[in-house]
Amino acid sequence: MNCTGADLPTVLLEYGATGNSVVWTLVQHEVAHFARVCSYDRAYEGWSDAGPGPQSMHQQVYELHRLLQAAHIGPPYILVGWSLGGMIDRLYADEYPEEVSGMVFVDATHEDIAFGDKPFRELFTGKPIPAVQTIKSSRFR
Repeated sequence: MNCTGADLPTVLLEYGATGNSVVWTLVQHEVAHFARVCSYDRAYEGWSDAGPGPQSMHQQVYELHRLLQAAHIGPPYILVGWSLGGMIDRLYADEYPEEVSGMVFVDATHEDIAFGDKPFRELFTGKPIPAVQTIKSSRFR
């Protein structure tokens, strides 16, 4: 997780299905002038370790929630979601509504768009499972 800036609320940047947190570099630099802004890599992507499987959207939301707790980054959050990140943000707001004060969608994917022969909405089912410790050295231990 990479956080810059200092003022509240905290802006959380969620990238799409491809890429990693680096896609937000220029945006994060500008937002840091007026708010604390954080980007991160989901499990298996960018600089993150692997996490428990399966990596459902519920699991990704659960892991983000736990990451924020471990990093002592409290709400309120403004969620910014690009592409698939918009669906992850909407699910986060549904699971933890008291933590979210606003949302910004950047060409966000809708839940009913077809992915093969099934809509993305079907990925919104299931229960999150607790994440295992996979980071070999962590300052949050």
